[in-house]
Amino acid sequence: MHYYSKLVHSIVNNLNMKDEKARGNHLSRKGHVAVYVGKEKKRYEFPVKYLSHPTMQDLMIRSQHGGLEPKIEGPIVLACRTQFFDGLLLLFKEYHRSQCSSKRLLLRIV
Repeated sequence: MHYYSKLVHSIVNNLNMKDEKARGNHLSRKGHVAVYVGKEKKRYEFPVKYLSHPTMQDLMIRSQHGGLEPKIEGPIVLACRTQFFDGLLLLFKEYHRSQCSSKRLLLRIV
């Protein structure tokens, strides 16, 4: 899994460079990445930190022809149904919300 962590880090760096270049076009908010999902290519925008989740990495690998490349040219297109992706984003959001709540609780205890 260490390989995928390095790969995701490389992809995030490339996306950040693209984000800086495209900021004038308002393609995505700072710290977020845009992807296109499903046959209808519905556009989603979510925090870059979601890319480090193993489920998202697996989805990206399955969606790329020939494996996940460290440098992605063009838009990121994910091959799954939009309903599935909606649920996945909801789970990520809840997971990160609970992680933040746990950290705050620990800080109060200490």
